Amino acid sequence: MDRRQFVRQFGGLGACAAWPAAAMAGPREEFMTETLAEWNTAVIAVGGIQRAVFEEPPPKLTPRPRFIAINTRQRTNYRLCVDRYLEVGEGAEAPATMDDAMQGARAAVRSIEDAVRGVELAFVIVGLGGAAGSGIAPVLAEVLRRQGALSVVHAVLPFEWEGARRACNADRALRMLSPKVDALIAVSNDRWAEQACDETPLSAVLAMAPQAFWAACGRTLACPDARAAVQDWRTIAEPLQFLFPTGASG
Repeated sequence: MDRRQFVRQFGGLGACAAWPAAAMAGPREEFMTETLAEWNTAVIAVGGIQRAVFEEPPPKLTPRPRFIAINTRQRTNYRLCVDRYLEVGEGAEAPATMDDAMQGARAAVRSIEDAVRGVELAFVIVGLGGAAGSGIAPVLAEVLRRQGALSVVHAVLPFEWEGARRACNADRALRMLSPKVDALIAVSNDRWAEQACDETPLSAVLAMAPQAFWAACGRTLACPDARAAVQDWRTIAEPLQFLFPTGASG
């Protein structure tokens, strides 16, 4: 199955909101190639969640994607198992707000463009609520769309106990991401915690979203038809929150 058929099948399976008409409109047709090949897919972790995603060697995926981590310069972790590590921002202090992080990402946009050049399908995971992920992810989404890549974004929302400021940051980042991506799956850490037993340590709860993300990436890339791929992504979200660029939810 080529990518055009893959995307269109999503629309025929009751998942048109996940792969909206915008993803198939005019100019986005011209970059559709016959098949996904090695390195024209990417798995990208944005912000602090990069450690949970790339601290250990990634699973073997076919076709083999690029593995990319993006974070602010002050949160650099060179021990991650990635092909490309991008730093954004300047100075000794970490960005205090998502606007500061967004400004740093825009200043580094050429590096971001270079890292994702040639990518046709990008799986992005980002923790929202803090400055880095909330500020960098919308800029990355803009770059992916300009370069014609289809983007599936898994956004991990903060715990309720993290406070109103982080919740507001996450909500604002979601609203900025929605018109720029092809699929946006938003899952709260509180919902992951509900699935764990009372004795589960916080570190294990925080690892649940990246684990589900990796599993869905692998099965999507290996899937011979879209029906099973849709179910994999819905497994992450249901009965959790499933958000789409169209504004629909289910």
